[in-house]
Amino acid sequence: MNEQNRVLSIAEACKPVVNAYLMAKAYAQVKREQVDAVSRRLLAANDYMVADENRTKDEPPERITEPRYDWLMGSEAFAGYHAKRNTILLETGIKPADMPAEHCPALVAENLLVKAEWAMLETAWALVVHEGPVDGWKDLYGEMRKTFIDLVVKMVVNRPGYKNPLTGKAV
Repeated sequence: MNEQNRVLSIAEACKPVVNAYLMAKAYAQVKREQVDAVSRRLLAANDYMVADENRTKDEPPERITEPRYDWLMGSEAFAGYHAKRNTILLETGIKPADMPAEHCPALVAENLLVKAEWAMLETAWALVVHEGPVDGWKDLYGEMRKTFIDLVVKMVVNRPGYKNPLTGKAV
């Protein structure tokens, strides 16, 4: 098999996992934006402060305004914040009613993205690397991992006739 046909067959074999990865990525981004918007509204409407145990004794009390820092509030404050956020997420339909109270829809979606990424890496690795460890993709970190993912995605989506899995339209 010549090199061009080999690349085309790899791209075709990776298409389902790349589609799953792209859909999971879009879903995770939407869920993160939705949850963070609710969190920001709650943080803006209330005075949630960095807990004493999470700052040095010389630091003045600081108000938490960004969701990525909500873990810095004390346990009691976080429990109240989490309960309020959970109620809003359920009422607005951002969080499914059957999702456990302690689960965050954004984190669940991001976990789904990681699983889709693993499936894509495992599939592509098996097709590209014929020698070496079967699970060698697990040793890809940082920029190397990101580059490998980008190359696999580009190899699939740049094929003639590829259709976006979300819209069904040709790219």
